[in-house]
Amino acid sequence: EMHSEIIAEKELGGIFAFPRGARAGSFMHNLFEHLDFTEKDPAIINNLVAEKLRQYGFEESWQGSVFDMVLKVLSVPLKPAQKEFTLSAISKKDRISELEFYFPLQTLSPEKLKNVFLTYGDKNLPRNFPEQIENLRFVTARGFMRGFIDLVFQFQDSFYLIDWKSNFLGNTVDDYHHENLATVMSEKYYHLQYLLYTVAVDKYLSRHVPNYHYEKHFGGVFYL
Repeated sequence: EMHSEIIAEKELGGIFAFPRGARAGSFMHNLFEHLDFTEKDPAIINNLVAEKLRQYGFEESWQGSVFDMVLKVLSVPLKPAQKEFTLSAISKKDRISELEFYFPLQTLSPEKLKNVFLTYGDKNLPRNFPEQIENLRFVTARGFMRGFIDLVFQFQDSFYLIDWKSNFLGNTVDDYHHENLATVMSEKYYHLQYLLYTVAVDKYLSRHVPNYHYEKHFGGVFYL
């Protein structure tokens, strides 16, 4: 049985076969952190991929698969109605990687957090989201929320945040259909994660963007 599993792994194609685990996730994050999204020279992108594969201890035979994946990520429209809205349009001067944040917390408990979402519901959140929050286990806290946001960028007059995800959901593109992504987003509490990030970015922009207004300037969140 173990032998057949190994064969099945080898038969996977392209990026679906890439090794999984924490090191693979760190590799992906670091690669996109140091990648110039506007770079047009394939050799420069390939050199970066090769460098990062070596740095994280992966075989150089993965270079072609990772390179193809990078090109797809950079070229796909982030909003289907805006064909020009791709990562390849975002220059280094319009982005910040690994944005660290601190913001003060009032006394916070799972019950208090649940009541916030019961009061201020959102059509983008799962219906059972407040009840799900109640399942969280953490000691009532007061102090500071601290974290790192993978990427914050500006496109035209709006600001967006990105969280890179390398979750393995299956061996084919169909396994990453919207419904499957929605399930992972819910199960992993990613909705709560991006809402915390949104608070941080809102506070950051209010300090750094003249005449900043959330409704006007905050464009949204992408989990890629």
